[in-house]
Amino acid sequence: MGAVYLAEQIAVGNRPVAVKVLSRKLLDDPNFLLRFQNEAASTGRIHHPNVVTIHESGQADDGTPYIAMEFLEGESLRQAMKRRGPLPVAEVAEILQQAARGLNAAHKLGIIHRDLKPDNIFLTYPDDDAVAPVSPPAKVEGPPAPESPPVSNVSPPPNIHVKIVDFGIAKLRESGMHTQTGSLLGAPTSP
Repeated sequence: MGAVYLAEQIAVGNRPVAVKVLSRKLLDDPNFLLRFQNEAASTGRIHHPNVVTIHESGQADDGTPYIAMEFLEGESLRQAMKRRGPLPVAEVAEILQQAARGLNAAHKLGIIHRDLKPDNIFLTYPDDDAVAPVSPPAKVEGPPAPESPPVSNVSPPPNIHVKIVDFGIAKLRESGMHTQTGSLLGAPTSP
């Protein structure tokens, strides 16, 4: 639907922002234009630590619509799973709890995301904490001493902060807009 660029918001101390612009080929399509504007309006209403913050939206001098949002450093959940493989249960639980809190904040405002997937769950690592896979316990030769506690490979979840992103096809619960029969929204499933 568009492209995202790293930019600086000069008026507020040169802070880095992510600027999403609608693809030029979609500027003449009223449906995509409406969805892009809806993303800015719906996401901009949500003020929650687990939802990306929208700073402003508007149109550039050439008429291209844009959304300026907080710049996030990290990776999507999909990228993390591809890079690391299966994630530890404790970490998955933490990610899902934070995502649920962000979605709950949206739902309280009547906003339904409708495209939640690993690409739209963004993981940041505060304090530059690197996330390393959990190592299995060291192998011990011979039987363990009777007084030895059981060895576990479960570790506490790393310092992860989750942000829900891309409310592009979100729907207001009380709006009259409905998905037309036979139309598809969201990302198709992969084989």
